[in-house]
Amino acid sequence: MEFLEENIRSPQFQQALSHLSAALMSDGNSNAIFANFSLDPADGMEAMNRGDGIKAFLDAMVAASRREEAKEEGGAMQEEEEDEGDKDT
Repeated sequence: MEFLEENIRSPQFQQALSHLSAALMSDGNSNAIFANFSLDPADGMEAMNRGDGIKAFLDAMVAASRREEAKEEGGAMQEEEEDEGDKDT
């Protein structure tokens, strides 16, 4: 945890965060940035409308992660159902 705090407080991280924030809030850039990370801009629209580009980006990342987890869990459940079906035959 200490390592994480040190990195977040570092001038390099703060500068990168500042650049990302500026890029997200400039006209037309946000959709391209979201697309480069395969994120859905709609997931961060509420925060973007409030002028918080970083929160919008993070909201979109969290939503994408949750969708991926749900997809993986769905695949695992389908495999279990198929395995159970194989046992019945």
